[in-house]
Amino acid sequence: WEEAVPNEPLQMLAFAAMEFGSGDIKVALPLMQSVRKAHPDLVSGHAWVGKALARTNFDALISWQSELPRNADSHPDICYVKGLWADHENQLPAAIRCMSMAVQLNPDHRGACYYLASFLKRAFPGQFSDQVDCLYERVDHLTLLHSATDALYRAPESVQHLGAAAETTWRLNRPHESEIWIAELEKQTSNPTARARVRQLRQLQEMSKNAVQTRAEQLHQFLVDLPRQQSLPQVVWKQSESQ
Repeated sequence: WEEAVPNEPLQMLAFAAMEFGSGDIKVALPLMQSVRKAHPDLVSGHAWVGKALARTNFDALISWQSELPRNADSHPDICYVKGLWADHENQLPAAIRCMSMAVQLNPDHRGACYYLASFLKRAFPGQFSDQVDCLYERVDHLTLLHSATDALYRAPESVQHLGAAAETTWRLNRPHESEIWIAELEKQTSNPTARARVRQLRQLQEMSKNAVQTRAEQLHQFLVDLPRQQSLPQVVWKQSESQ
């Protein structure tokens, strides 16, 4: 496999990400680490190494974080990994702070949305139910979107999956992307099922436009205010108490 690995750092990361996604972390992690070593200012390299270490060796994240560049916290996956580590070390308020920042930076980060919702339920039982529900709904929509787009690689004209992609991106407050999927449906002018699905989607847009946008804005503002209102601390990096 070594002969197939490209030399350009982003291409190397893409190759490593494919191996990571298929579960072959033993192949992916050395590639990620080589990119991080050769390009220490490339934040995405640090982010991929962090995600791999979070699956294999939590204690190695202590040295990982000490080598992060100054602008690392602008990357959602860096915040995500820090949140995972904080939760592992029983620093739940700090974990919430990290995950809330990850979702602010990328509202479509499925893992961050899921963990933030679960962390909020644990830390504030009975509170923030609307926000927790909204986060779990995003996880559901993102999961459906992933399934639909994956299926479209195999069946690019599937009305079922084009419609699902259009609807989920709309509900995720991604209207421009939704229009792209609808346009693909509209190309099937002789297909009555496609025409009917387009009509359903237009009705959904008409009925929910303001609600979808408002809910997304409210969630964003909640995430911005949460660390200050709840006095959420930064992560404290120390050797695992389990060692």
